[in-house]
Amino acid sequence: VPVARPLHLAAGNLRILADAPPLLYISQHRCRSGYGEAARLQLCALVSAGQRVRAQAAGAKMDLPGPLAEFARSLEGGAGAAPKAVVLHLTAKAFKPFLQLKDMTPVIGLAVWETTRIPDEWVHNLNQCTRLWVPSEYQKAAYERSGVVRPIDVVPFAIPPHVFPHEDLTGGLKARQRPGGVLGNELGSIGDNTRVFLSIFQWQHRKNPEGL
Repeated sequence: VPVARPLHLAAGNLRILADAPPLLYISQHRCRSGYGEAARLQLCALVSAGQRVRAQAAGAKMDLPGPLAEFARSLEGGAGAAPKAVVLHLTAKAFKPFLQLKDMTPVIGLAVWETTRIPDEWVHNLNQCTRLWVPSEYQKAAYERSGVVRPIDVVPFAIPPHVFPHEDLTGGLKARQRPGGVLGNELGSIGDNTRVFLSIFQWQHRKNPEGL
């Protein structure tokens, strides 16, 4: 799968799937959103790692352009073999219609949240899953602080290395970021004493752009 070759997951994060092909991945991979982009990258990385995956689109079903979107759509298909595990890569509020699947197969919930506590409705739905994936230790702590009791695995999101050419994705920096690199091309030379604020979000009221 050529488009998947530059994508990686952190070492060891696929161990819990070793005995579970094929995997049914239910996500918003057809949506133009952060959830959609993350799902497309995860699908490519899973296939690149040798995992058999069948994709099922939830939410808006847009025919987005680009190789990642086309590859994700290519993983959609008929029922095929019964899945040995299901990943729900959605907001936890959207889990409910799919939680009945846990009566037939393990269900892994994957959702993200920005603050230190999550809504009670999310806690209830997350606790209905077999286990959970989160992209960071911060997210895991927020879940546990809010009352989530299911087993939680920290599974960092897939990253296309060409976006961060100065990063060693196996851990640590290859070289200190220099002017002319990823940031330098856009912002020019940045001095060591310059404060740089980075904000990445979907431009909408809920994300409070006015707060910047």
